[in-house]
Order: sequence, then structure tokens, then C-alpha cells
Amino acid sequence: MKHIIREKIAGYTAEFKRDGDTYIVSFPELPGCATFGYGLTHTKEMALEALQLWLEVIREDKKIAS
Repeated sequence: MKHIIREKIAGYTAEFKRDGDTYIVSFPELPGCATFGYGLTHTKEMALEALQLWLEVIREDKKIAS
């Protein structure tokens, strides 16, 4: 079983899983919001970017549906 690191990013729980030289990060509360990076610091940066983009898309989808 892979070791999972959980950390809050902008109020959301991020789960980091190491896979060789990379880390895969996902947000269990936000279906489809995931990315990866090389090293934990890089992956945290990528996670914040993925989270921001995911939330932006959701906001736009709500505007269109209104």
C-alpha cells in the first residue's frame, strides 16, 4: 500500500501519493480535480493551480446554467 500524505490546500483536503519520482495529488471532495508533479514542493504548486482551474470551471458552468 502506498503512503498517502493529506494536507489542506485553500481549505480543501489534498491527498498526495508517491509514485516513483513523482507525486500524484487529488482532492477527494472535488471529483476529477487531480494532477501530478516532480517532488513534493512542485506537486503542491501544481495542486494549487489545478484547484484554482477546477473551481474556475465550476463557476463558469454555473453561470452558463443560470
